[in-house]
Amino acid sequence: MPIWLGYDEANLRASRQRAEAVAAMLEDNGIDADRIEIIALGEMRPLAPNANLDGTANEANRARNRRVDIHIAIPETGDDEEANADEPGEDGPGMSGRSNSTD
Repeated sequence: MPIWLGYDEANLRASRQRAEAVAAMLEDNGIDADRIEIIALGEMRPLAPNANLDGTANEANRARNRRVDIHIAIPETGDDEEANADEPGEDGPGMSGRSNSTD
């Protein structure tokens, strides 16, 4: 069985480059760089197995596993923000820009 030296490093580098490209696009569209965190995982968290049961490569799954996941963290609201929720804002009187709809 051949040993692929550097294979994991190459996948990790490609993972990081994909994430950095997405981060750059977010920054270009007005997201502050301080709000973006990049975590490159390489092959550590695949959505689907990279190989079939017989050991051959599953190219469709490998393509699905080349991705960037985006997690959006909503900051916790402080007392000041909740106290101002009933004041007129850019959304109108009493609107905080959030929806409690269950549709």
